[in-house]
Amino acid sequence: MFQATHKKTFDKYACKKVLHSKLPKGADNALNDEIAALKLLRGGPHIVRLHDVFSSKDVTYMIMEEMKGGELLQRIVAKEVYTEREARQTIKILFDAIGYCHKKKIAHRDIKPENLLLVVRSFWRVSRVGTNKALF
Repeated sequence: MFQATHKKTFDKYACKKVLHSKLPKGADNALNDEIAALKLLRGGPHIVRLHDVFSSKDVTYMIMEEMKGGELLQRIVAKEVYTEREARQTIKILFDAIGYCHKKKIAHRDIKPENLLLVVRSFWRVSRVGTNKALF
C-alpha cells in the first residue's frame, strides 16, 4: 500500500498495487472476487471504501479510503490498559460491519486484529474483505 493524491482535489487515498506476476496460480479470481465484494459493500457501516480500480494486463491498482490510524493490534499493544469498555465498543463496530457483510451475502473469512484499521483516533473500519460469498 502507498498513498495517492488526486491531482485536481488533492484528496489523499490509499493505493493497493497488485502485480499479477506475483499472484499465486489461480489468485486472479480471488482478486476479482475481492474487488466485487468491496464494490458491493460500498457505503456499509465501518467498511473500508473502495473508490476506484485501474487494471492492465500486468498490474491492478485499488484506490481506497486512507486509513491513517494503524491496526487494532498495534493500538492494543501500545496501550498499557485496554479497558473492557474500549473492547466492547470495538466489538460492537466489528459486529455492525460483519452484520452488514452478511446481509449482502458476503463472508469476511479473515477476521483478525490486523484487519481492523483506524480511520481516526476512535473510529474503526474492517478491511481486507474475504473474497468468497457466504453460503446462506
